[in-house]
Amino acid sequence: RMRLTVWNLQGAILMVKSLSGLNKSQKECAAAAILADTVEILAEREHISCEEALLRLSLSPVYDALYDYETGIWKESGEYLISLYNHYGK
Repeated sequence: RMRLTVWNLQGAILMVKSLSGLNKSQKECAAAAILADTVEILAEREHISCEEALLRLSLSPVYDALYDYETGIWKESGEYLISLYNHYGK
């Protein structure tokens, strides 16, 4: 599981380097990858299931901001989303 998370983060970093010209579908894919990492981080830190972590995130304003591609949050890391969630989303 840890290798998958590291790979996803590395993939996100590689995508950030070539952001110009991404279409909506590509941005959605990037956002979904970041969301998956964020769910794992939140579940581990809060000692909750991934399903509960996903529910909490999806009910927070951070989720809406992640999929509002103009915010640019879809380019960030799971750790960044956690910091936003801790500040705005609880």
